[in-house]
Amino acid sequence: MSLGMASSRVIRWCACLCACSLLGSACKSADPRNADTNPPAIQWGIADSRVTRSGQTVQVQEGQNIQLTLIAEDHDSGISYTSVGGSGHYTCIAGRITTNIALDKVAEEQNLLPDQRGRLKTKAVQLTDVTLGAQKCPAGAIFSGGTITYTGKSENGQRMQNASTIIFRRDR
Repeated sequence: MSLGMASSRVIRWCACLCACSLLGSACKSADPRNADTNPPAIQWGIADSRVTRSGQTVQVQEGQNIQLTLIAEDHDSGISYTSVGGSGHYTCIAGRITTNIALDKVAEEQNLLPDQRGRLKTKAVQLTDVTLGAQKCPAGAIFSGGTITYTGKSENGQRMQNASTIIFRRDR
């Protein structure tokens, strides 16, 4: 990971943390001991109008950096955990030689602790960056497309889990 991406992620994380702490009194919370028969709801957010989304598949431009947001919500027992990670592949072509290269995005986890009253927030947000096509191809080869699948997971105060996937695709 480059220094620029690392510092950008730290800045975004700090801004998100500050916003949550400033709005702490306005954020809803729930007792994790509440009876809850449903897992948390999960939604994906993409803050870029240049993408084309069809269901859970998103077509992206080569090298386009997209901020992907996992939004987990549980109004009954709150959110105790979220994670976002992914894997996929891309292809490079040099003449008649095709090279497939694996991508792996290690899951970033977020364990959410109860507040001073023992309550969990009812909504959790987790950000990650997606770029497909900025990967390096071997010398003389060109990027010819790829796919990366992200999986978002969430757990509520009753330890009920939910997962959702979203696929980013770039065809040449």
